[in-house]
Amino acid sequence: MKKYFIKKGEYYNEYNLFYTDCQADEKLLPKGCEQIARTEAITKCIEENTRRKSDPNFSGYADCHIFPVVNREKIDFENNPNYELIDYIWEVKY
Repeated sequence: MKKYFIKKGEYYNEYNLFYTDCQADEKLLPKGCEQIARTEAITKCIEENTRRKSDPNFSGYADCHIFPVVNREKIDFENNPNYELIDYIWEVKY
């Protein structure tokens, strides 16, 4: 069962969104993450997408997708065949 997490920044429009598939993955979460409901995580994605369209000066500081707990900087999710975007969630293909 997936669990969803948010790592908030200093401002309301700064946050990163993660999910875990198992309890062992929770050890990989950055410090300061809070567990949130799936619907809240999706709402945060929608809010950031809306800001990117309507208020570009205050956008781009938050995630508009929910990522698995991995080293995100080293993975190009859009071009990696091991991941696919389903709604707002980057799912690992098995």
